[in-house]
Amino acid sequence: GGGAPAAAAPAAPAAKPKLTVDQMEKRIKSTLEEYIELKDVAEVKATLDELGSRECFPKVLSIPLELSMDKPSLADSLLPLVDKLFEDGVLQGDEITAGLGDALEFLEDNAVDIPNAPRVAARFVVAGLLKGYVTWGYVLKASDDFMKETGFSVRFIGLVLRELLSASDGAGSAKEAWGKSGLSLAQFGVENEEEFAESHKLDQLFPIPKLEKKVQSMLAEGCKDEEVTRWVEEAFPETDKDVGQCLMRCVLRNMVAKLGGADKLVCEGEPKLIEAGEKALLEENVGLLKHFLKKECDQAFALFGVQRFAQELDYPKGFMSRMLATLYELEVIEESSLLDWKNPPDNRHHFLMESKKAFTQQQVIEATKQAKLFFDWLEREEEEG
Repeated sequence: GGGAPAAAAPAAPAAKPKLTVDQMEKRIKSTLEEYIELKDVAEVKATLDELGSRECFPKVLSIPLELSMDKPSLADSLLPLVDKLFEDGVLQGDEITAGLGDALEFLEDNAVDIPNAPRVAARFVVAGLLKGYVTWGYVLKASDDFMKETGFSVRFIGLVLRELLSASDGAGSAKEAWGKSGLSLAQFGVENEEEFAESHKLDQLFPIPKLEKKVQSMLAEGCKDEEVTRWVEEAFPETDKDVGQCLMRCVLRNMVAKLGGADKLVCEGEPKLIEAGEKALLEENVGLLKHFLKKECDQAFALFGVQRFAQELDYPKGFMSRMLATLYELEVIEESSLLDWKNPPDNRHHFLMESKKAFTQQQVIEATKQAKLFFDWLEREEEEG
């Protein structure tokens, strides 16, 4: 009987006491300060893993932002860390934006004591936009919630767009990113786009107001196409479809002014497709239009500018059809572009469909009606040809 007594079961290790929020925050902060010196991502991941709770994960964004507000150069090492933690699935997008929100809520107050704060916050926002953990919708909501009431939102969106411009590969991709956001400056409280672009040095992003004003005055003074072309290309090295559409509007507005105003556009008697006076004036700027409307998709896009212009004039009788016919006759616009304006394709140049959708259904119906005379003629030409 009496064997050796059974070994006592080993005592379970005592559970680690749960860290308080304060302790977690201190640990995150000291780890991030250490990271600035050693650049050890694995160490940061290990610390976050050991916290035993994700409750303070938003601090992994708000602490780097606070540190960078005091010393902006720290963003150079801390932003790539946030990007890396997001890419590796350690940080979730909503945790990052929660941390960002904590900082944005008091940004205007902080700006009083820390002049760099808004610019640094804008840099963090743009880093998030480019990596995909911040959305433009979030930026607008933060503006509405924390800044719109005092008007600080205007300064904030100016800094965000300025930062976007310097972080992007050229003005073209920054413009594309802003265009895809689907937002307008007015939503951030901007009342005058031209003044806003000038004060925030954003002409490359919003060239149209400045372009329109300058070209309008050059045409009124009788400047030759070559001179206007030279100025446009020097002022805006990256020209795009918006520039072409703007120049089309300028040329039409100049024509109307030289004819003596919109009421001179009503032609009595049988409607005709070409009116000699209009054609002669448009001919003066054919070189300018052709230079900036080489691509067929840009021509179709410019026609939405013609549509908008005719609509603003309340469609003088026959005017829309005459403009299409005259531009076609002068070989500024090709037939395929006219057809793409009338029925934008759904398998290419998606911006044409978007341009059409910017008009109400009623406005589209009216424009089609106003252009009928020209398209009927075009169809007959094809049948006879």
